[in-house]
Amino acid sequence: MAFHRWRWLVVLALAAAGCGRATPAGGPSLTPTPSALSASATAAVTPGDTPTVPTESAPTGAAAPTNTGTPTPSVAVNSFLPTASAPPPTAAPPQSLTAANAVSVTLLAAFGPGLSVTGTAALTATPAISLGASARLEQVVWGPGAGQVAVAGAPGVLVYDRATGALAQRMVTSAWATSLALWPEGHALAAGTLNATVEVYDARDGELRVVLTGPGVQVALVRYAPVPGSVLPGGYAVASLGVNNTLHWWDVALQTYLGALTLGPSPAQQFDLSPRAPARRQWLAAAAGSTVRIWALPGLLQAAPAFDAVPPALELTQPAPLTTLALSADGRWLAAASTSGTILIWDLADPSAPPQALARQAYPAEALAFSPSSDLLASAHGDQLIRLWAVGATGLPSGAPVGGAEPLATLAGHSDRITSLAFSPDGRELASTGWEGVVRVWGITDF
Repeated sequence: MAFHRWRWLVVLALAAAGCGRATPAGGPSLTPTPSALSASATAAVTPGDTPTVPTESAPTGAAAPTNTGTPTPSVAVNSFLPTASAPPPTAAPPQSLTAANAVSVTLLAAFGPGLSVTGTAALTATPAISLGASARLEQVVWGPGAGQVAVAGAPGVLVYDRATGALAQRMVTSAWATSLALWPEGHALAAGTLNATVEVYDARDGELRVVLTGPGVQVALVRYAPVPGSVLPGGYAVASLGVNNTLHWWDVALQTYLGALTLGPSPAQQFDLSPRAPARRQWLAAAAGSTVRIWALPGLLQAAPAFDAVPPALELTQPAPLTTLALSADGRWLAAASTSGTILIWDLADPSAPPQALARQAYPAEALAFSPSSDLLASAHGDQLIRLWAVGATGLPSGAPVGGAEPLATLAGHSDRITSLAFSPDGRELASTGWEGVVRVWGITDF
């Protein structure tokens, strides 16, 4: 459908972040490493199977990971884990975004370590090429506080104020931060690193709280998941995916290693969870070659540490090797992209039905994200463009042929690989980031 009334709406100031490891004035100065916490209490559980450690060099500008043998998975605790905060007052749910009312998309803000300008120039500025790899960003999440956006990458973990673009907090990780997850019930940020660690920070003060040391495998992706019977209200586990496509589980509240799940060979280290969906729709979906393997999340976690004894509930196949995937927040939809340029969307309420097929693109999708209302899908492609799609009843009927469903909008602005997309909690804004070291915030308006 045609979109109109594109306009620049918001002028935001940018607090330029320093490159490399420099800490901005007034921010915390941390250099967390497992050895720095040697005096802390440590709990360790040895998994039954230790995955083979691949050889992989760190990207230019990152601290090189050091693996000496095959370390035992362990948990180093610097202080008590932040306790769950009280739930906010219940507010009226926002109106859902659909193909019928999402008729205007506007670039609202641009900020990040890759930009060296502020004010209106930030919206159209070319990234600071001189920063090179030291500015690369890998993942963006909304939070930890209201009106904040956090990103992970070569500079560590950076928290920005969405309204001003100012850098509010920096957490200097022990190595290049490859992934980021926000504890849904509190203020903990978990960052996966090329040092084979997951480092959990208290975003309220920037302090390192817990270091999860895996079996010597660089971490590709991190997510939080609920833990049955956890001693903390709203207790969550950390799931960290290694570059060998083995998923490691940690109960941070109990400070224990839960075990590992072997996903199968795959060039794409990708998985996703739907932990906030109704229990019957809480899934783990993971890429294994050209197949998406899907487990029922509650049953899988209850089987710990014998994760590999639990067979997948579903296996869905794409026509080519997968590049990325995403689950909708309500657990109903699974989107999977492949090297063929296709994106297929399955209705997990009826997985035997043919999937919805989106228009084939010349460049495969490298990142996917559903809106909170689960009726819009954002995809980022190798041509440095973002596309918005209608999902389910608002799009084409299930089983539409490849090439049938066209994007609702195409968003241009990035000048390098786009690595991550995230909708705001109310679904009215979309954050994108990538290797140019810039976070762009897009507004979807005109309700």
